[in-house]
Amino acid sequence: MTKRAKKRNFTDTEIEVLVGGVKTNQDILFGTLNAGITNKQKNAAWDRVADAVNSVGSERRLSIPEIKKKWFDIKLNAKKRVTAHRRETSLTGGGQAATQLTPMDTRIASIIGDTALCGIIPGGDTDTLSTEPAVPSTSQTAGQIKSLG
Repeated sequence: MTKRAKKRNFTDTEIEVLVGGVKTNQDILFGTLNAGITNKQKNAAWDRVADAVNSVGSERRLSIPEIKKKWFDIKLNAKKRVTAHRRETSLTGGGQAATQLTPMDTRIASIIGDTALCGIIPGGDTDTLSTEPAVPSTSQTAGQIKSLG
């Protein structure tokens, strides 16, 4: 049984191209099948991202699963840093957060969205009453019409 050679780590350039490719194809890669996006379209988009990463790297990363795994790892690490930063900035006592976000972290956070980072966003779908004035009922309207007459 032969041992498989370990591949080189992704370079910063490859990571930049990967994040850029994911950002460009975001709607297709993470769109739902209900939106009319097929698995064939998703695989073609991942193939384009893999081709872009392969074009800038010295090592050929042929498989789409490798590219998907690297995206998952990048996303997970950025999510941890962003949530740690938010937690530190919201602590009582103020001051500057110990964790500083990199431009890449903010870029990845913009791709994955706030809901994935911190759960449901306040002010979304709620059971509270709207602030718009309610339409008067017919009995109130009839009473107002009688008083005018």
